[in-house]
Formats: sequence, structure tokens, C-alpha cells
Amino acid sequence: MVLNNFLLLSSITEVLIYSKKPKATLKEIRKHFQYIKAAGAVVSKKNQILLIKRFGMWDLPKGKVEPKESAKKAAYRELFEETNCKCKIGTEICTTYHIYPFKKGFVLKQTKWFEARAKTSKQLKAQKKEGIEKVMFKPKKKALELLVDSYMSFKKIKDEINVHKKR
Repeated sequence: MVLNNFLLLSSITEVLIYSKKPKATLKEIRKHFQYIKAAGAVVSKKNQILLIKRFGMWDLPKGKVEPKESAKKAAYRELFEETNCKCKIGTEICTTYHIYPFKKGFVLKQTKWFEARAKTSKQLKAQKKEGIEKVMFKPKKKALELLVDSYMSFKKIKDEINVHKKR
């Protein structure tokens, strides 16, 4: 009850947890949520990034990892289902966590993010049944700004992309 009240009534938008035992801490936190594993991709094409607009917010293609499916395969499947874009999934960029209300509780979603390169010139197509309104490539700088303005968890992705670029 205390956790629900904190999540529902708090104006806090971001929490950073330090731990000497991160795996044990995550295991303890997970006990209080429905836990979902997901995967997504940051798809690039000629210095542009593929974005989706879902429920009025800019987002990246992502979705649940099915049982016995690898995160990399889930990222590819979800990307194709949501956008009709074929791509080559590359290395893992980072993992993010976010919480959202669901039914009478909350979900803690872990998302593994991968770099990807678009391989197709097929027509992009929004998966309307998933609430996706638009699919489009945007210049990288603008895309990253739009994402950070949408959801705080994208700040980590933006930071990681900039680190990968410098390597």
C-alpha cells in the first residue's frame, strides 16, 4: 500500500538506486511489481533514427519478449510488427527500467535496447492496433531530443548512443 501511494501520489519522476548488491536489490524490488521483460531497437539509416508516435508521445519500437525468445529476436520481431521495417540488429546498447500503473498495481518493465540498421526501403507502416499513430525517420539530433522530451528512460539511451559514437 505504501509503495502504491508513493507511485500514485508522488511528483517524483526519476529514482536512482545505488547498491553494493544490484542483483539482490533488483530481486527484492521485483517482488512488488508485475515484472515484464521487453526488447527494442534504435534503428538508424543515414544519420536518422526511426521513431514511432504512440498515444501522442514519441517512442522507439519495443515489446515483450516471448517465452523462450531471445531479447535480440524479440527486438527484431517487435520492430517489424510495429513499423514494417526490416533491419539488422546489432550490439546491445543498454538496459532501462520503467514503472507504469496496470490494473490494480504496477508493472516494472525491463527493456534491453539494441543498435540496428535499416535494411529495407519498404513502406513504413504503423501498427494501429498497438496505438501507433506514426512511423518515420527523423534526423538523429532531433530524434534524440524528441525522445528525451517524451520519457525520462530515453536519457540513458541518448547518453549510451553518444558514448558508442565516440568509440
